[in-house]
Amino acid sequence: MMQETVRIYNVGDKVWHAAFKSIQVEKPCIVCYGEKQVTVILGNGDRVVTPCDYCGKGFDGATGVMRVYE
Repeated sequence: MMQETVRIYNVGDKVWHAAFKSIQVEKPCIVCYGEKQVTVILGNGDRVVTPCDYCGKGFDGATGVMRVYE
């Protein structure tokens, strides 16, 4: 059985309450830098342009931004 802790505060005591909040922000994609596509250079020197898969989520495709929480 857990014992409950009773906290008693006196008049004039400083009581601190810790809290935090995170918000969603958009930042440029770290792979395509907002261009929504990347160029892949193959071993034979050919260049292939493909949509960025890092900032693309599912059927939405590349957005050029990442949604992160700060």
